[in-house]
Amino acid sequence: MYEAPGHRFEPRDVEKFAKAIAFALELGWDALVAAKPGRQLLFLSHDNRLEFYRGFGGGGAGQATHRAVGVEPIGPIFERHDVVTPPQFLNLDLVLKSNSDLSALVAHLDQRVMVIAHQEFERQFLLVLELASEAPAQDARWCTHQFLEVIDEFPDAMRALWQACTSRTFSYGFAGGCDDPALDTTIPADMLLQMGRVGADIGVTVYPHRPD
Repeated sequence: MYEAPGHRFEPRDVEKFAKAIAFALELGWDALVAAKPGRQLLFLSHDNRLEFYRGFGGGGAGQATHRAVGVEPIGPIFERHDVVTPPQFLNLDLVLKSNSDLSALVAHLDQRVMVIAHQEFERQFLLVLELASEAPAQDARWCTHQFLEVIDEFPDAMRALWQACTSRTFSYGFAGGCDDPALDTTIPADMLLQMGRVGADIGVTVYPHRPD
């Protein structure tokens, strides 16, 4: 899905469609599902939330209801156009790919990270991590610092697993928004040097605002 973030399915593609949705859920990705006929949208959120939209387009404002995965619906139906959507930092994922199983690394990190995905995919092991701090992510710089501290404290065995990865990416997620103020984010030079020393790439994903 990195190469093809948009997919179109015909009625005969039910099995492929189900696999694509299951894959997005397993990785904790945001995904938007639109269906025809009718004016219905389903939004899968990375924070375990589903949003159902109905009646959008055709001059209508559109309405939404929210459901947290696995629990009862929360909150009343509301008019989506009332929601202010400035750009904002969402999260930082550490995405690792390796030809070797990374289970030992997961066990070592224990309570310090939250495992978003840990599976074998296309002959490689994929591990996606987020910080497990009880405090909400403050900004991109704070999250970067926390992850770099975790990596810096690796013992030799974990560092060997890290260095054996075929890909190591600090993946920053931002909501593009449609309202002021503009979002200004800076990763200082010393952190960039640290990422370079540990062989990590930087990825940036900006999720576009989707009007009703």
